[in-house]
Amino acid sequence: MKKLVFNFILLFSLGSIFVGCNQNTKNIEGTLPSSTGSTGEILVVMDTSLYNNGETGRLVKEKLGKIYQILPQAEPIFDLINIPHFSFKKMFMRYRNVLYVDIDSKYTETKYKVYKDRYASPQTYIQAQAPNKKMMRTLLSKEGDAILDKFIEAERNNYLSTYKKMENKGVTKRLKDKFGISMVIPKGYSIDKDTTNFTWIAQEARHYSQNILVYEYPYEKTRTFLLGSIKERRNKLTQRYVPGPSPQSYMVIEDIVDPLYDQFELNGLKITEIRGLWKVENDFMGGPFINYSFYNPITEKAVSVDVFVYAPKYDKRKYLRQLEVMLHTIKAEK
Repeated sequence: MKKLVFNFILLFSLGSIFVGCNQNTKNIEGTLPSSTGSTGEILVVMDTSLYNNGETGRLVKEKLGKIYQILPQAEPIFDLINIPHFSFKKMFMRYRNVLYVDIDSKYTETKYKVYKDRYASPQTYIQAQAPNKKMMRTLLSKEGDAILDKFIEAERNNYLSTYKKMENKGVTKRLKDKFGISMVIPKGYSIDKDTTNFTWIAQEARHYSQNILVYEYPYEKTRTFLLGSIKERRNKLTQRYVPGPSPQSYMVIEDIVDPLYDQFELNGLKITEIRGLWKVENDFMGGPFINYSFYNPITEKAVSVDVFVYAPKYDKRKYLRQLEVMLHTIKAEK
């Protein structure tokens, strides 16, 4: 039986037109250069003293530096890197995520504009403009969450583009045949356990592991997707199928931190989401998880797709974000 002491294997590696700078960032063939900067970073172009000491900078950090919900240690959704306007040239123009904060009296209106692949590819470039600092603060207060969502969506689409090119057809076919769902899962993942109503898919590296649990069960209209029901069902399954490294050890939900509960529409399905922390009973392992539960009209059963990360020596944000991208591809399929 698969255990949480992992036999590590090699990890699969992972607008509109607007008049801008006069510098031409295209290469000789006329195509855009590849973007620089890491995933999970935003380059904030604005006056450094304003960024570090002003109310405008505080709002930028508050809106774009929000904490990724429920991780063992606090990590922001994005790391923010600040440079002044005069430094925004050459390599910095090729950053994959850019927020250009432009405060100038020449502007007659306050707004933000989103550009795709303006100076490099892939790139999301957002210009926020206002005639003065007060109006810029008003813009950030009102639209900061929407700006953050644009960057999150761009990161998700960049990952997804790669995953679709490297899709594991065997794993995705198994999910469709068994559970009546489609889900984009890249190569590097394999099925580690496959029983009647439960499948465990994992990708393992030397120091961390990314995992997907898929299971179905009878749909009861009144209580299937209540928080207590989802937690109880998950704990029963992981106790049975996800043992830990020592005798009588197994995965359960960590109750010290209450899971977050949400519901939303995704690809025609009504998703119930819980985000929380898991632990291994009678041992010291743990990490974050996200659970999507929904009614599948194709099979007329309830399905849960649960992703979790084990990375004891590393930050968890990147690994969980990659799994969350896959969750967003879930669809019911005949």
